[in-house]
Amino acid sequence: MKPQHSLGQLPAAIERLLWSYDIRETAPSLAIISAAVMERGSVEDMRWLLKRAGKSALRSILPQCARRLSPRSLALWKCLLNINDLPKPQRIPWTAE
Repeated sequence: MKPQHSLGQLPAAIERLLWSYDIRETAPSLAIISAAVMERGSVEDMRWLLKRAGKSALRSILPQCARRLSPRSLALWKCLLNINDLPKPQRIPWTAE
């Protein structure tokens, strides 16, 4: 399966973070991989993500990842990527207002 990202072969440590995906059948997107690393990855995993994806790409996808991140992880990544404010995430349609 051709990956939907430009990160190349994923290390085993990163593949373990994607336990809910059958990555042999469906290649996860950069946003899904990034959210998994941002939320559950080790410091080494985070360094790998920064090196492979780059700060510019991560800045552009952070709004997509924000809903999957805890407030603590989101604050860390906003700081690492020098982002002061993010657009308000879209409301999930099946939730009450």
